[in-house]
Amino acid sequence: MHKSILEALNYVENKTSIEVKRKLNKNNRIGDHKWYISDISKFLKDYPDFKLNYNTSRILDELIESEQ
Repeated sequence: MHKSILEALNYVENKTSIEVKRKLNKNNRIGDHKWYISDISKFLKDYPDFKLNYNTSRILDELIESEQ
């Protein structure tokens, strides 16, 4: 699983001939916020039939394939 946007960009570069330009800025963009889910056990109690079908690699692979 990818842990950062930089890892995801590296993944795309390794899978394609695309060089992703990067510009790092210490300041957050207006409207940016931190949000992540690390434990879905409470969600699964309410939705026991829910199954994760996609991981980050699969999502990125499908995005790459759709653009080729």
